[in-house]
Amino acid sequence: ALREIRERHPGAVVGSITNGFGSAEGAGLGAFFDFEISADALIDEHTVHGEMARKPHPYPFQLAMGIAIADYGFSGDSDAWVHVGDDVLNDCYAAKQFDFKTVFVSDPSVTPYQSGGGAPYAETKLRGVAEAASADVVDATIETVRGLPSLLADWYDGA
Repeated sequence: ALREIRERHPGAVVGSITNGFGSAEGAGLGAFFDFEISADALIDEHTVHGEMARKPHPYPFQLAMGIAIADYGFSGDSDAWVHVGDDVLNDCYAAKQFDFKTVFVSDPSVTPYQSGGGAPYAETKLRGVAEAASADVVDATIETVRGLPSLLADWYDGA
């Protein structure tokens, strides 16, 4: 899917924003991404406060947009930004605060994220709000990322 997206949209800036421990580079997918933002790296290497470094806080999204604009010539047009993720709060609700288009990946074979109880205040406070507003913050739902190229084609090809 990532290869097809790169072929169909060669000028697209593709980034990763993760609260997780892994990275695209570490998973052998680094060639498909222009940049990565990891909450752990923001905390450990850039001394960003824990809650501020993690989605749904706006900081990771602001940082990503700044990188895309400064380093890759992104226009800053929110209509051209698509955020893809597997969590309604941390991905769709958070990205929609910037008016980004959102894609929720709802793979039935994957157990949805469950807070371990030590979740940051913003997450515990907003999770129910985000899920109740899912119809307003999710622009499209796909079961796997394999559906992303055709969705992007529907949205952008010929536009």
